[in-house]
This record gives sequence, C-alpha cells and structure tokens, in this order.
Amino acid sequence: MTAKVSYADVEVGTELPAASFPVTRATLVQYAGASGDFNPIHWNEKFAVGVGLPDVIAHGMFT
Repeated sequence: MTAKVSYADVEVGTELPAASFPVTRATLVQYAGASGDFNPIHWNEKFAVGVGLPDVIAHGMFT
C-alpha cells in the first residue's frame, strides 16, 4: 500500500513517500512528442548503438 499525503498536510521539512516512475520505450516516444525532440538516440536502439551508446537514452529534461 502506498502512503498518501494530503497537500494541506505538507509543510517545509515534511518527508514525502517514495514514488517510482517506470521509463519505457513508449514513455520516451511520448516525451519526444511533447518536447519536440525526436532525436533517434532516445527511441531507436539500432541508431543509438550505432553512434556508440549502449542503448537508447532518456532525454535530459525527462529525468
């Protein structure tokens, strides 16, 4: 079960519960669409490996 914190209960110093946001090829392509950055190193594994990367990489601002 995930802990929930109400906005009204948050003050400076309040520790928020951990959250995770899985990154998939689909989310990378969606982010490319939202940002307008369609560089193939973000979604095309063959291209990314071809330019020396180990795999596709997330957009810097995505993180």
